[in-house]
Amino acid sequence: MARFPSREAEITAAAVKLIEGLTDNPEIFPSPSVPPDELAVTLQRYRDAAEAAAKATAAARDAYSLKDDALEDLTDQMRSDYKYAESVAGRDEGKLLLVGWAARASRNRLQPPAQARDLEVVRSGKGWISLDWRQAPDGGEVAAYEVQVSRPEEGLWQNVGTALDTELLLSNQERGVELEYHVVAVNRAGKANPSNAVRVTL
Repeated sequence: MARFPSREAEITAAAVKLIEGLTDNPEIFPSPSVPPDELAVTLQRYRDAAEAAAKATAAARDAYSLKDDALEDLTDQMRSDYKYAESVAGRDEGKLLLVGWAARASRNRLQPPAQARDLEVVRSGKGWISLDWRQAPDGGEVAAYEVQVSRPEEGLWQNVGTALDTELLLSNQERGVELEYHVVAVNRAGKANPSNAVRVTL
């Protein structure tokens, strides 16, 4: 007995063949449960939705890229102004606080960051996933977050992305298998324990 297809491309190809077969052979299949013209309407509705989803995914990727570029520019500009403020005000805490800054605590040893929390899947699709999480209120200042993935049965984690904020959109991820993601906070002093893990099939 034939098996129903499982992949989208296979399903749509089978739908086209089914519609053609029912349309061209009414003497053999006079009263199908779903008429071929109704199947054709549903197939077109799927194609329109798939095209819209692809455009939305591309738009989301572009939006995240623009956001990351703007954040990088903002960070560079702020660092430049903070350095200027330090050169003008020296270590005068009161003056630096006027611009929301503080004198550098040169004697304080940097501590490793604490474990990131509440990792969750915001959105996902075919081969892409959007994650976000919360920064721990304690521990050393986080320099970046390493996002890692593993197949649950293997337990071998590999980096698939780095984030400066507490969210990241990953594309070109493995499809059709269960994947597990977690996040590791890092700075120059070391790495935190991994966050909670989330599992998803893309």
